[in-house]
Amino acid sequence: MGIWIRSQDKTTLTFCRTVKAWQGGRIVNTLGKDYIHLGDYETLDRAKEVLAIIANFVENNSNDRTVFQMPLN
Repeated sequence: MGIWIRSQDKTTLTFCRTVKAWQGGRIVNTLGKDYIHLGDYETLDRAKEVLAIIANFVENNSNDRTVFQMPLN
């Protein structure tokens, strides 16, 4: 299972199986040793909040083909 996510700056659309929040507030789609940058937030705590929003989106749209748009801040 995975989710389509459009990056914060709207330049990338990527299918994600693993999304991580890094120190400094960066959220990425991990692809083995590589990653795709999805968005930057002011703190790690805010990035974790955005991950919770993504998780909620997945739970509520699991049978849908909707694309998640990363929030600006």
